[in-house]
Amino acid sequence: MNQSPTAQFLQQILAASVGPGSTPGMIQRVQLWDVFYTLPFYNDSDLAGKTFTMFNAAKNQQVTGPGFVTASPAYNLSSADTNLDAPGNLPFDLFIHGLSFDIITRQQTPGTVGTANDLANFPPMKAAYLSDLALALNINNNDLDLFTAIEAPAGAGMWGSFAQGTTAALTVGASMGATSNGWPAAGNYRNYANEGPFYCPTNTTLKLNGQFGNSILTGSTTYKPVSTGAPALFLKCVLRGFRVWYAS
Repeated sequence: MNQSPTAQFLQQILAASVGPGSTPGMIQRVQLWDVFYTLPFYNDSDLAGKTFTMFNAAKNQQVTGPGFVTASPAYNLSSADTNLDAPGNLPFDLFIHGLSFDIITRQQTPGTVGTANDLANFPPMKAAYLSDLALALNINNNDLDLFTAIEAPAGAGMWGSFAQGTTAALTVGASMGATSNGWPAAGNYRNYANEGPFYCPTNTTLKLNGQFGNSILTGSTTYKPVSTGAPALFLKCVLRGFRVWYAS
């Protein structure tokens, strides 16, 4: 079977490494495999300086995101939120060659014009958060990359602009703009390939730590779904990598 240059490159690295499964000839295939994690948050209270951690829970586990209050509905991670079966631990060997981050909304309706649920106000809120959110990729308790969210284009989410509603409604503010920190293309992400990917063997501990900046204040945005309702805002991170499959 012909192998891609990438697979051959990774085989050479593993052949020279030390540890279980690193014996030459034991690799069966190398496959593109993303590890993703989504965390809900509320922004109807000031988030300035607030911190959070991602990848520290698994499917079906309950999580509490930034801005949650006592009356916030419980939120359990689903298969759409993460593909981790164990909190923060890789269940397989993975070469992480990139990272993407985005702030997304799962609100399915435009909301009432002029209210906190009016989606027309989501794009400027997102644009501000992308620029004022510090992130740290932490592997085995070491910070290996420090950056702001806007420097890790997600290649997903809304892009461009459009309008929705009737002609009359558009005259009173129902026009909709859209923003994204990256083109909606699969190849758009923070690329580690040129520096050499992070080789993370099974049971490697993963974390993405974040901290909101000084400008993330309630008064700075008009899109702030209440913290007592179902969450509409989510932080999403994807670790893009190559999963190593070994011959049985």
